[in-house]
Amino acid sequence: MAAITKELCSRPGGQRRELVALYNHLNEQVRLKAAIHTLALIPDEACDVLQKLIDDRIYPQAADAGSMLDSLKVGRYVPR
Repeated sequence: MAAITKELCSRPGGQRRELVALYNHLNEQVRLKAAIHTLALIPDEACDVLQKLIDDRIYPQAADAGSMLDSLKVGRYVPR
């Protein structure tokens, strides 16, 4: 996922926004990673995806989503 994000960022116009299309993917892990890798671009929408994983109690992704939201809240993680 990191390699894909790096490639999308290197393209003209920074095409990482294309990952937003994965917010509704059937696979929870795909939704989690898409949200994490778009936090810097559209934080509110990405956080909504993470919160939905938590609310739906989809584990282990819900735990990862919760950790990410906590890290954002306290400033341990700053999206780039």
